[in-house]
Amino acid sequence: MLPDFPVQKRYIASQISRAIAQRMKKDPLVSMIHVHYMKEGSSVEVQSSGWRDHVEMTEVGFEGQVSLDDLIKEGPEAYFKQALHAAEAFIEAQHKMLIAKVNEVTDKTGMTFDAKGKPFSPEMLLEAMERMELSFSETGQPIMPTLVVHPQLLEVIKEKMPEWEKDEGFKKHRDELIDRKRKEWLDRENRRKLAD
Repeated sequence: MLPDFPVQKRYIASQISRAIAQRMKKDPLVSMIHVHYMKEGSSVEVQSSGWRDHVEMTEVGFEGQVSLDDLIKEGPEAYFKQALHAAEAFIEAQHKMLIAKVNEVTDKTGMTFDAKGKPFSPEMLLEAMERMELSFSETGQPIMPTLVVHPQLLEVIKEKMPEWEKDEGFKKHRDELIDRKRKEWLDRENRRKLAD
């Protein structure tokens, strides 16, 4: 019978899990997802701002192999390479599921914004902000939601935003919109029923 090394195997498994978690924390989209561990069940009910949804769990998996030759040459590092491939596959699956869910929810709630092929403009940004429910810090500063956009559109926004920030009309409209959203937020907060 071949020897077994349970302590070493547990250590390597924990290091692999840590490497995967660290890689996922570096992803700008996946790192924003709050993780809740569930011991049982195949679905969850999600509620936010009066909106409620039933979500079925989706299985995400990755198959990988470490050849005996790679293990002899690289040692445990061969496992870590496979773990990073697994992390990349998991991140890609998370991206797809998240975008699909965001599309579904925004369609249901009327929050979808379609530019109809027109180039992105300050007016479109303000129109998108108009549809959003904003929150504010204790000091009254807006907590802007994360906008999920195509990478090409992100580059356009990054390029154009400094120009838009110089436009007095844009700034005035944006500031008025934020002031109105702040009042709406205060109204919502004042109507909230707090638990005893």
